[in-house]
Amino acid sequence: MKQNKLEESENIPEIFEVVKQIVKDATGLEQTGIMLGMNSFGTNIRGVLGAFYSPNSNMIVINKTLTDRIQVRNPKLYKGYIFHILLHEYLHSIGIHNEQQVRELSYLISRKYFGKDHEVTKIAKNFDAILKEIMYPLDEGQEDLEFVMGFNKSDLNYIG
Repeated sequence: MKQNKLEESENIPEIFEVVKQIVKDATGLEQTGIMLGMNSFGTNIRGVLGAFYSPNSNMIVINKTLTDRIQVRNPKLYKGYIFHILLHEYLHSIGIHNEQQVRELSYLISRKYFGKDHEVTKIAKNFDAILKEIMYPLDEGQEDLEFVMGFNKSDLNYIG
């Protein structure tokens, strides 16, 4: 069961493996060679960038400011938040570029694999409200990009 795999995951690379399995099962699509970077983009009163997918580098970059805040303010939310961010950006990586479509599909996938009452589904259903819980407006700057070692191990044997 996918829910158990997420609960058993111990780090971001393991959570990503769950994301990839679920997306392949749900859509039949996958993207190989994804890299993950963590960067402190900060937050400000105009809004926040939780993460983005860069097709030019085949990389997902997560806002480390928010993940650090979650670990301090609400650690129970951490795995669900990471799962949702990775799911959302991975859906972009397989070719779904419309933001609203990705949000809707993230919710439908989360509900199908985790049920309507699971934290992952609640995050997908109302991500903006979750962000408000963890974000407070600070003018923070961008810091150095940090790569996550061991991320996406199952694709190490691909050579295109």
